[in-house]
Amino acid sequence: MPSVIVIPMSLEPAVALLQRVDLFSGLDAVRLEVVAFTCERREYAPGETLFETGEEADCAWLILEGEAVMLAAQDKGLPRALRLDTGDLIGETALFNRERRRTCVRAVTQLETLRIGRDMFQRLLGEFPEMASLLQRVWRTDWKMPGRSFGHWNYGSHKAERKKRSKGGERNE
Repeated sequence: MPSVIVIPMSLEPAVALLQRVDLFSGLDAVRLEVVAFTCERREYAPGETLFETGEEADCAWLILEGEAVMLAAQDKGLPRALRLDTGDLIGETALFNRERRRTCVRAVTQLETLRIGRDMFQRLLGEFPEMASLLQRVWRTDWKMPGRSFGHWNYGSHKAERKKRSKGGERNE
């Protein structure tokens, strides 16, 4: 089992990256600091696994620094790989839905992450109703899901489409 190092963090780098993530981009600096403060910073060595396919999805991960690879089985069992870089948010549907991971994510380089737990995130939404309202609008607008709630988002297809739009296409490892 890989060792996970939990280390204290300065909020500024995490807040700067959260501002660039669609899901959090409309939040003010104070709310972003609250999100960053309530999360855990974790480091992984190259080759270590953040999560495996089939595990319970109870958090999202923001890459603060480094590279990772997301691995998933495609049709006919062929593997599919997606490179993840600094600023990428991984597994954000876990913040809203109870489900199992559909992919595996491994560190390619030394990796610093921010672990955003679902329970903590849900508490923040309860404490800050304006945050919940804003996130609902972002969720529906940015991922072109009119009339749908958080619980009905199809992770695989929308994550890939958003990645293509934001980075000019998927990159295979």
